[in-house]
Amino acid sequence: MINGANFDQDAIELFGDPWHGLYRGGVLELPNATTRALAGAAPANGENYKVMIPGQPAVTTDAADTAAGMTWLNHGVMSGKEKRLYGVNLGEMKWIYIDADDSPWLATLSHVGTTATVTLARFGEMEGTPATYSATASLTLPTGTVLKIDDIDSAGRQVALVAFKIRHDEIDGLDWRVCEKIWKLTLSGTAAALSLALSMESDCMPVDYGAGTTGGYIYWLRYQPTQVITGPFYSSSFPGAPPDYDICIGTQSGTFENHVKRAIGATLHNDVFALVFSVTYQYQILTVTHDFSSVFDPYYGRMLHELHETEESGSYYGIEIAGNLTTFPIAWSASRDLPYGSIVIVSPLTICGINVQEAPEDNFQGHSWPYVGDRRIIDQRLGNRAYGAVAYSYDPMLQHVNLGVAGPVSGDIDPYLTSLENPAWATAHHTTGALVVSTSGVVCFV
Repeated sequence: MINGANFDQDAIELFGDPWHGLYRGGVLELPNATTRALAGAAPANGENYKVMIPGQPAVTTDAADTAAGMTWLNHGVMSGKEKRLYGVNLGEMKWIYIDADDSPWLATLSHVGTTATVTLARFGEMEGTPATYSATASLTLPTGTVLKIDDIDSAGRQVALVAFKIRHDEIDGLDWRVCEKIWKLTLSGTAAALSLALSMESDCMPVDYGAGTTGGYIYWLRYQPTQVITGPFYSSSFPGAPPDYDICIGTQSGTFENHVKRAIGATLHNDVFALVFSVTYQYQILTVTHDFSSVFDPYYGRMLHELHETEESGSYYGIEIAGNLTTFPIAWSASRDLPYGSIVIVSPLTICGINVQEAPEDNFQGHSWPYVGDRRIIDQRLGNRAYGAVAYSYDPMLQHVNLGVAGPVSGDIDPYLTSLENPAWATAHHTTGALVVSTSGVVCFV
């Protein structure tokens, strides 16, 4: 007998956490349609990140483990803004960096003055004090902003950073952020020779994409009661001016378009850096009928030219994530007579088909974006790859309307939410980008 033959040990084929699924309603929903308690810390929002050593082979879950609700993966999953991993919160500004030797390190980002520092500590060692290394990069924040991580690639080698300010509504506690700068931080090299590269990707200023109009305002002036109006004309050339009238400011029939994008965050879906945009598109059709009959203005003691306007709007607010544009349509139609006629609402103002308010007079000739009526359209980051749109009202008598939630996958949208007062919770899967939305509490893939 060979010495030790009776003492051979089995090899460890799988080691780690096999309990993966959707955290919702305070429990973990497993692939076999059962639930179990979530071990350790629970995620606070819908962020979830893949952690993977590049080149790892796929793992197969056998039938017995599948029936038990287990899923063995070739990667880990960080969940929530505190980066929960294996039931332990790593920290909001921490992640796992896989270095050039494919060794995992716990990365911590800090910022003081004009310097950003990434500190690495060996991850997964059971004994002794882990080795640490650090590197720095120059980073200046806009005044009054805070620095946060928006997304991380699977190897922790690319990190999307955002500087933003928080807006807060005192009445109902609704918060939203206003981004001012977005950077991509790239880590490379072994831990001992860590190198950082920081590139500014957006200053978050609105950018006009393809605005255009036909028609427009006209201003006809008359200085003497008997003067024949021959001009001046502004914005366009309306043919033929009737004599012996003072003419009020008017408009011509035409279309009015405006298309504006603004960066509101960044993602690394499929490990590819991309800005997240809010997109506002205005499209209005204005039909104007000119009536040259006498209309006497008792205030000015003069005759006025009368107009009848009919407006139709087919606009939208959109969110673009990883190149996938999700739109929330905004529409109304109305008419009015100038100079004294009141607005007649033909079709009320609707957002995603929800009647939110009649179109006020100041919405003729275009919205003052991002306002629609008495509501401001705001975007909310609900996860690292899930964003929502809310029609927010400053009037405490009017409810907010959650328009919907967008994710990185084309056609994957959850619009027309029924919850009015509270923002939604949402999560997009760290690998597939599949979107799940909740209106009653945190939802997150773990």
